[in-house]
Amino acid sequence: MSSSGRTRPLSSSRIASTSSRTASVSSDFSAENADQLQDVDVIVSYGDDTLLAAMQADPLWSTLPAVKNGAVVAVGPGVYNERVVIPSRAGGDAGAPTRFVADGKVVVAQGFVVNSHHTVLDGFEVTPGSSCITDDQRTVGQVQVTGSHATLRGLYIHDLARGTGITIAPGATRTTIEDCTISRPRQGGIGSTNDKRGPSYTTVRNCTITKWAGEVGIDTVGDHWTVEGCTLRGVTASDYQNAATQNGDGIWTNHSTGNVIRGCRIYDIWSHEGFARQHADCIQFWTSCRGLVVEGCTLGSWKPGGAENTPGPTQCIMLGTISDGSSCDITVRNSLLLCGVARNTHPTASGCTDGTLDVTLINNTFFSNYPELAHVTRLTARNNVFYSHRGFGGVVDADHNAFLWNAWEGGGSTMSAKEGPNSLGTSYATRLDAAEVFVDPSVDAAHDYGLGADFRPRGVLADAGDPARAPSCDLAGVTRGCPPGIGAFR
Repeated sequence: MSSSGRTRPLSSSRIASTSSRTASVSSDFSAENADQLQDVDVIVSYGDDTLLAAMQADPLWSTLPAVKNGAVVAVGPGVYNERVVIPSRAGGDAGAPTRFVADGKVVVAQGFVVNSHHTVLDGFEVTPGSSCITDDQRTVGQVQVTGSHATLRGLYIHDLARGTGITIAPGATRTTIEDCTISRPRQGGIGSTNDKRGPSYTTVRNCTITKWAGEVGIDTVGDHWTVEGCTLRGVTASDYQNAATQNGDGIWTNHSTGNVIRGCRIYDIWSHEGFARQHADCIQFWTSCRGLVVEGCTLGSWKPGGAENTPGPTQCIMLGTISDGSSCDITVRNSLLLCGVARNTHPTASGCTDGTLDVTLINNTFFSNYPELAHVTRLTARNNVFYSHRGFGGVVDADHNAFLWNAWEGGGSTMSAKEGPNSLGTSYATRLDAAEVFVDPSVDAAHDYGLGADFRPRGVLADAGDPARAPSCDLAGVTRGCPPGIGAFR
């Protein structure tokens, strides 16, 4: 590796070791203590191209086998115009992972391939990425992980010429991606290296993904993904670099089992201007999605869309047409779903022609266009507020809900005959008014199109919920009373 960065003095060299004897994988050593590293296989130290020669010339450092063998990697501030491949033999173990930590601003222009297990990448910047990736390779990442137990922390991946920000191979397990920022990737933000098979037990935590120019921000194909505390936003018509792209969804959950999306904000997502009648969804699946849980999330906003035949606002959750015989089930709880009343902006939409689709809705606030759930196999709904609505299909178990009867797409709301006796506003004559049941439901620009509104319930909503099904805390983390209120907030 070469860079234009500064050189750290050898007396304060930082050592990273693959040795199992060394208690910590990152320590400060002076040359006088070099003998403690006799069994170290690889030395990773701050420095530049002169580091190895200086160590080999030093009477103390030169006694180390790693130095004699040239197994010294210098990492320092600067731009590394290469694709760094970390081989499988460079991995650590559960108690002592191998760590690659950027000292200052370290730009690895063509990204990383992490083939090793128990490896940490911390603080690197990746831009513009490898030009070897072709324009249509959404499943190839500028940071590509094939090993298990990898941790990617504090990476800044941006303005990519090709590919996706981070991809993980199907065989990899226990990958953690945290505190990373991915902005303007050519394709997606995070995903698998395979459209139909993915990794296991992947955690994406406290990451921000913006302005992806491809199909999806995070593709959670695989099993037991946890996406928590993340923000996905800012896909506009001008962000698309590939005119063949039809939409720019937030999170896909196809071919998945046991995934959780928790505490995320996904909004300001728009379809490509050449595909006006396509939708762009905060969360979407259309096949084989088992046990998906969406909780504590804010999806969409009332930010206005364009005129006819230009991009329209987001759908919050798209439960696509299940036509391949697969079984899908989703639970949405403690979430706020915001979409303006305009064409193609439903908080949920569904179709099921040759499979099963079970939906559970608990303590959500749907301040948005109608939830179109006519084609589900089974629906369970408790303690939800519906700004507008249509009758639910399939086997329905619905009670303790509240209905505001606002217009949807130029039409009126309809009520399911199966709605329970404890629900409020079940007829147009008894409909509820938003100004009377919320503290401040303003969705104008001054209130960030609903993201800054106050949807805490008041009046008849305050204690009308079903305590048997309500989560113990609301969307803001406040403990619910008993009986609980209806909606996402206490």
